[in-house]
Amino acid sequence: MYKYRLYPSRKQKERLINSLKFANQRMDFLHKLSRNLTMRYKIISVEKLNVEGMVKNHYLARSINDAAWKQFLSMLPYKAVKSSGEISEVVANGTTSRCFCGQKVDMPLSKRIFHCPSCGFTEHRDIKSSLHTESRAGLARTYTPVGHNVRPTLLAVVDEAGTITAKPSTSSAVGSPTL
Repeated sequence: MYKYRLYPSRKQKERLINSLKFANQRMDFLHKLSRNLTMRYKIISVEKLNVEGMVKNHYLARSINDAAWKQFLSMLPYKAVKSSGEISEVVANGTTSRCFCGQKVDMPLSKRIFHCPSCGFTEHRDIKSSLHTESRAGLARTYTPVGHNVRPTLLAVVDEAGTITAKPSTSSAVGSPTL
């Protein structure tokens, strides 16, 4: 006959306490991050992600759930309303693989640098994707933050074809955040 425990064992209690502790830490971090972003920037553009579909990929599901993307994206709008800001959602199709000139480039996940063969544009794939997200949202790169903390922008200087170097400017304007 099997013995059933009416009360959880010490190991089960420790496991439960640890999981609750990590869940509370994650929620605290998400609240602080979303509050910081909505207080610093008036307009935030994010990609509209199908998180439920992404979680079906068994290789990435645990990482996506640990990062709590869906919770973070649900916190941003109501915190933006509290700080009189706005959130714009952009369809994510083609932000990584399509150039500004319209050329589609094959971009597997292992390829980190985007290079367009037709116009010569070269940039890191995540930065290029954030620039594409901003352009789809109709945002110019001259927005200033809502709060008083102002960090300098980076101006891109083209040295030769395909080589872009960033130099800090002394102005107080910043670009909109990229997520």
